[in-house]
Amino acid sequence: MGALSLLLALALPAGLAGPGGVAPSEDALYAAWRPLLASAIAAGCGDDPRDLYKLVHQGTLGPAHAVPADGSAVAWLQREWREAAADSAGQGGSAWPLFEPLRPDSQLVRVHLAPLAALVTRGVPAADQARILAAAWEQLAGAFAGTAGTWPRAPDLLRAVWTRAAADTALWAAWPGASAVGAFTGDVARAGWPAVHHSEAFVRCRRPHYRVVSRALLPPAWLAAAGWSAP
Repeated sequence: MGALSLLLALALPAGLAGPGGVAPSEDALYAAWRPLLASAIAAGCGDDPRDLYKLVHQGTLGPAHAVPADGSAVAWLQREWREAAADSAGQGGSAWPLFEPLRPDSQLVRVHLAPLAALVTRGVPAADQARILAAAWEQLAGAFAGTAGTWPRAPDLLRAVWTRAAADTALWAAWPGASAVGAFTGDVARAGWPAVHHSEAFVRCRRPHYRVVSRALLPPAWLAAAGWSAP
């Protein structure tokens, strides 16, 4: 087993280690990620590899790059919720689950705002919904900031998983953007593997509004409502 395999294994929770805690091979690591990537391609819109890269980037580095420097996480979240509500009123985008896994072990997730709002206001009188929503955004903003401050970033895992994914021609076989993958990979590698925005096609089609949060920081009631167990 090479040094890179050991480093990548240490960047993952113990649940992805082999028997006796032995670090898995790079092949095993990519095999663990591949179903998640294939599912995202199958569900996605457009033909831009940046949307899948964004998933891998978030799943390996967490959300630290996205936290507002001025600490206005709640106000930012409330503004985005207004955008999400407008999209919902116009029936734009696709239906999202409450939690979207960003890793094979589901320890980092995207918490989608529209289903969360529907969950916390279900059965709540209209006069009380603004207060309940405000409390939910406070909880989500706190979990988001906590994740950004504590999640162990794994840049080597990002490079390894994405490099394998980009070279996996079968992964992209049914995807119209396959020819752009190599060029995109060269661009992000030269730029130092930065965070990227979703593609315009993805935003138009799916209207994503979410926060990246550690599963361990989510309220147990939210997890239970989605049929998820506590980590």
